Amino acid sequence: SPWLHEEVGQRMAQRLDWLVQRPRTWASWHPALGGLQAQQAVQARYPDAQRQALDEQGQPQRQASGAALQPGQADLLWANMALHLYAQPQALLACWRNWLRPEGLLFFSGLGPDTLLELRRVYQALGWPPPHQPYTDMHDWGDMLVQAGFSAPVLDMERLTLSYPSAERLLQDLREGGRNLHLQRPVGLRGRTHRQ
Repeated sequence: SPWLHEEVGQRMAQRLDWLVQRPRTWASWHPALGGLQAQQAVQARYPDAQRQALDEQGQPQRQASGAALQPGQADLLWANMALHLYAQPQALLACWRNWLRPEGLLFFSGLGPDTLLELRRVYQALGWPPPHQPYTDMHDWGDMLVQAGFSAPVLDMERLTLSYPSAERLLQDLREGGRNLHLQRPVGLRGRTHRQ
């Protein structure tokens, strides 16, 4: 798992302290992407809860033991660092809603519009296409959640400032973190001059 996803997942897991009721069932969206250590923190918190891992398409992954959880049965859906990676987030929210019980809880995280602001400025100054798709503001996520059938969404934001010792290290994190969904992204591979 990318280290940033693990860090965000650990911070998100701390917010589970706010829950009054313990989930009896929970689904984990694309666990390897969302952070295996973060998922283990949720699992350790609810060791008796039935868990179902879901792939990036919302299909149940095979499990070593226990009956598979079905759509509409999860008390909690855990989706760390996923929402910003989908070109059609409203369809994804509808899929998540489908996996939850009527009173189920969705815990998710993603990148916001201030993400990689400095990198966007460099790309713009060089006349390059944007380095990533536009990221959605949390207030817009709230509206989309209501449209998808969620009630009373509670959203919060945390700003993380990252410093890199080199451009190589930044590029490594960008490669590990996901994909560029921007419609004007380059269609071919970048050459050596791009790295320079």
